[in-house]
Amino acid sequence: MTGHNADFCVENEELLSTVAMECEQQILATSSQITKRAELKVYEDCGLCPLGKDLETFVSSVAKFDSKLFELDFPLVCGDYKAPQLSENLKIGMGLSSSKEILYNSNGELVTTSEGRFRIEGNIEGTSDADGSNISCKLVLEINNKFIDGTEITDFEFSNLFDICCFSYLQEPLYFNYTTGASGPTTGKGFSYTAYYNDNGSTKKIYGEGYTSCIDLSKCTIDPVCITTSVGVDFQNLLTMLSFNFITNNAGQGLTKASVNLGEVPYVNSVTQNLRDNVMNYDDGNVNSNWIWSSQINNNQLEGTLSSVFEGVNQQFSVTLIKENTQNFTFNNILSFSGLRYDELSTDPDNNFLINAKAIDNNGDEQIFIIKMQINGKSIPIVQCTQTINVNYE
Repeated sequence: MTGHNADFCVENEELLSTVAMECEQQILATSSQITKRAELKVYEDCGLCPLGKDLETFVSSVAKFDSKLFELDFPLVCGDYKAPQLSENLKIGMGLSSSKEILYNSNGELVTTSEGRFRIEGNIEGTSDADGSNISCKLVLEINNKFIDGTEITDFEFSNLFDICCFSYLQEPLYFNYTTGASGPTTGKGFSYTAYYNDNGSTKKIYGEGYTSCIDLSKCTIDPVCITTSVGVDFQNLLTMLSFNFITNNAGQGLTKASVNLGEVPYVNSVTQNLRDNVMNYDDGNVNSNWIWSSQINNNQLEGTLSSVFEGVNQQFSVTLIKENTQNFTFNNILSFSGLRYDELSTDPDNNFLINAKAIDNNGDEQIFIIKMQINGKSIPIVQCTQTINVNYE
C-alpha cells in the first residue's frame, strides 16, 4: 500500500520496514525497482525479454478489448483507458515518436492459409523519433486450425477469440521460415503464443505463432534486482534503537554519543543473533565484550564505530552517515531510520547505501531525509543482488 502526505510518501516493501522519502524521489526509485523485479520475474517464469512481454500485453489487450480490431484500422493513442495502447518501451523499441500519431493499419480480414490455418496481418505505423521519417512495423499472427486438445476448429470466428497470452521466443517456427531478406521475418523476431477461444460456451486453447518486422525478441539484458536482507533490516533497527531518546537510565539518544554499550539497558537485545552470526560476534558473559557504539560529528558526517571482543580479540568496523548541506536537520534530532537499500549511483554498492532518516528539522517539523551510509572495515550482507543476465537465444 502506498500513501502520502505533504511531506513524504510511504510504501511497504518486501523485506523492508516502512519506506518513507520525498514523493518525487520515491516514485522514481520505486518505479525503477518494481520494473526490474517484474522483468526478472517474467524472464524466470516465461523466458521472455521485456519487449516480448510488452508485445504480449499489447496483443492481449487488443484481443480482450475486441479481437475484431485486428481486421480494422484503429489509433494507438491515449483516450479510452480500456483501448489497447503501446507501452513506452515498445515505442522506443520500434523507434516511434510518442508525440506523433501512431496507428494500427490492418492488411485486411482474416485469411485461411493453404495449410488451413488462420492468418491476420497488420502494421503499426508512426513517425521516427530520430529523424521524423515514416516507420511501419509488420505484425503477423497465425493460428492453428486445431485446438490444443486435437479437435478440429469449424467456422472459426475472430470475434470468439477473447485472449492471447503466454508468448515465447520462437527459435524454430513451424508456420514460417526465417529469412535474410525482406519477404519474411528475420531471425529473432518470431514468437509462439496461446489463444483462448469461446467454442459454443466452452473455453478452448489454440496454439499460434507470429512475428514482427522490427522487434528482436531474442536478445536483451535483465538488470540486477536488489533487496535488503534480514541482516540489513536488523542493522537498520539497531540504528533506530540508537536514535531513540530513551528516558530509561537517562540514556537519551545514543546515536551521537561518544560511547554506548549495546549490552546494557536500554539497548539489550538490539544486537540480534542474526547480527552476531553474520556481522560481528562477541563473548558471552562479559557485558564489556558486547558491541560498543562510538561516534563523533564532523560537519555533515556522523562518523561512527562499532566494536566488540570475541574470543579475546578486538574487532571493529566503521559506519558513516552523510547528509547534504541543504538538509536542514542535525544528527542528534534523528528519530528513526527506514528503507535501508543499496545506492544505485555508487561504484562500490557493497559498502555504500541509502537510508531514510526521520528527523526534527531546524524549524521543529518532522521530515524524512534520504542520507548516505558507508560501511568500511567489514563486508556486511545488507543487500542481496541478482547478477546481470545477458539473454541471447540465437
